[in-house]
Amino acid sequence: MALLLDLKTQGTHETVKINGSEYALTDFENLTPLDQLRISRLGKRVLRITNSDSEEDLTDAEAKDLESLTTDVFYKIAGDIPEEVRERILATDRLKIFNAYFLAYAETLGAEKQDEEKSQSGSGESSPDFSDSTEETPNDG
Repeated sequence: MALLLDLKTQGTHETVKINGSEYALTDFENLTPLDQLRISRLGKRVLRITNSDSEEDLTDAEAKDLESLTTDVFYKIAGDIPEEVRERILATDRLKIFNAYFLAYAETLGAEKQDEEKSQSGSGESSPDFSDSTEETPNDG
């Protein structure tokens, strides 16, 4: 017999270290399908802004949208980070956490890694490409 499906009941929690303390982020696999879709879509919007090939600076509207989106995603994935710590995290660090989170779950989200030049993480890592997939899911109807 061939193995049809291998499920895990406990996900793995990605962690971040902030001021010497380690905190678990929300495990993408433990989110509801609706929350997974929302986070994936928010991520795509952020990456459309940050990975633009335009040589021009972000418009004020794009900059405001970027800050709002990264903050929204950050609070959805912040997991065990206490509220008082969340409030002190700089916008640039929220973007780094966002990028690290999406890199960790890139395969789950169906993303492809892009060139290092387009990375916005500040760590030299590649950012995932969340361009819409053209692959269809089989219909067992």
